Amino acid sequence: MGIPKKNYTKTAIGLETTMGVAVPLTCGVPVTSVAFIEQDVSKSETGIITGRNSSSGVSLDAINYSTKIECNLSANKSNKLLFESLYGDKSTSVKIGSGLSLVYVGPKKSCKLVVSSDNIKSFVGSYKSEELDTEFGIDGTLQFDGKTIDDLITALNNSNYKCRLLNGSNSSSAIECVNTGTFQIASHYQPIFFTGTDATLTIFSPNKTYGENPTLTIQTEGTGTTEKATGGAVDSFSLSGDLKSKVKASYSLKLLNLVANPTAANQVLDYLDEDAMKFNTGYTLINGKQWDYIKSISADFTNNISDDDGISQHSLTKTKHFRGVFGITGSMTVTTTDKDDALSSELEREKVASDLESSLQLEYVGTNITEEVKSQIIFDFRSIQYTSSSKSAQDTTIDTSLDFQVADLDNYGEYTTLYFVGE
Repeated sequence: MGIPKKNYTKTAIGLETTMGVAVPLTCGVPVTSVAFIEQDVSKSETGIITGRNSSSGVSLDAINYSTKIECNLSANKSNKLLFESLYGDKSTSVKIGSGLSLVYVGPKKSCKLVVSSDNIKSFVGSYKSEELDTEFGIDGTLQFDGKTIDDLITALNNSNYKCRLLNGSNSSSAIECVNTGTFQIASHYQPIFFTGTDATLTIFSPNKTYGENPTLTIQTEGTGTTEKATGGAVDSFSLSGDLKSKVKASYSLKLLNLVANPTAANQVLDYLDEDAMKFNTGYTLINGKQWDYIKSISADFTNNISDDDGISQHSLTKTKHFRGVFGITGSMTVTTTDKDDALSSELEREKVASDLESSLQLEYVGTNITEEVKSQIIFDFRSIQYTSSSKSAQDTTIDTSLDFQVADLDNYGEYTTLYFVGE
């Protein structure tokens, strides 16, 4: 008698070209909990009156397949594919060697940063009425000209701007910027990456077209059988981190159908699969300021995929996914600080009873890809609005918990972006 054991189970995925059409598996998934392909079966009474005061049985009406993948947050191949299904839109992956991050902390309400491949320009003033900031660089423009990252950081740090190293070495050359565009950097750090050969940068953002997000073929092995399913669409994703722990990632996928008689793939894990980003090596930035006394933070992403839409007349299972509104909510717990503190939890809490917004960025780093460049994932939320708050007494301090929702408000750049630095 064979008894399956959880530490022998395997999970693997591949990115589909056509929704629901199986593809070869391309990478193993370093799960921290066994992934099962679940079936939600709908059955109903036949309703036949037997004449014997008895039930005539039930008949099968529909089957919905799903799975849940739980893992550590890491810039590995499988998380990259899962994020592609979650967000739906991604940039062309490019090689990078370094990166910096820039924020405006001056008196103006808006700071429009225009990033080109060889320079950056800054405009300040009222939103949509900004003028070139002649105190930025030389007459409002900073040319890269092959300067070192350290040269740029030195030039950009002054009373109105703060700049810091994001990845790579201070001595590397800033030859060409790879993530060009127009961004709002008033009280919000903007990542700026430069070409190189060390790592690969992929930028994810929400799908704004009518089309559906990419889907995955998924296979589980060692759970008593080998099961393979198609049309895996990430319906929701949960991120969580707290003190003294690793950052956790949990994906819920809706599936379309099972593949008959799959064979074991025995996908192996690579070194980035075994990496686990830790909460204590990350950074939480609220309104362009680094908050150190963050006790925990979580964020829940959802595509609101319909359970009913997509079932055809001639199938018991769904044949297509239809996503709903993309949404992000979350919660954070911080050590309470006074209203006049530079990092005031009280000022943030006051925003619950108003329409005022904040910005939030979650930066996590992992293992070294090269000697100077680390794997990195940045969740960038341009605007959040607080929806509720509460306080609780601890041994010696007081905690403040804040619930928030990411808002797509009128501004420059994407309202939410994921920067993914991996192999």
